[in-house]
Amino acid sequence: MSKKIFKGIFLVSFLTLIACLALIMGVLYQYFGDELQTELRNEASFVAQGVEASGEDYFADMPASKARVTWIDASGDVLFDSVADETTMENHSDRQEFIDAKELGVGEATRYSGTLAEKTVYYAMRLSDGTVIRVSTTQSTVWSLLVSMLQPIMIVLAVS
Repeated sequence: MSKKIFKGIFLVSFLTLIACLALIMGVLYQYFGDELQTELRNEASFVAQGVEASGEDYFADMPASKARVTWIDASGDVLFDSVADETTMENHSDRQEFIDAKELGVGEATRYSGTLAEKTVYYAMRLSDGTVIRVSTTQSTVWSLLVSMLQPIMIVLAVS
């Protein structure tokens, strides 16, 4: 009888612990995703102000950043990219964040890469001359975070 009660309590405790871990990870993932969006907006605003004030010269002295910065002309051709060679890049006129920025002044988009288990978050802002500044960065998906956190989670489960 006591073995049956122990198994029942153990199972309920284990499932409660798993549910709490999943809930905490989900809430933290959402929170840090929102923080990432805020950082992208702020960085796009800073870059936009720099380009408005200095034009193309701003990129020569641009401070280092983890985010990727792309400057796109009104027709979608890339004028500058902080990561790739802009002369080899395709036209961006079909990208949702670019379309929204052209029409509304700002645009946001998220694209997932199943191969890399990452999502890329984009924020674009139209400048007064019709060009668009786009700032982007990657964020790990929930599954890749779960895999990377598997060892600490197993330790917590074992200790609990």
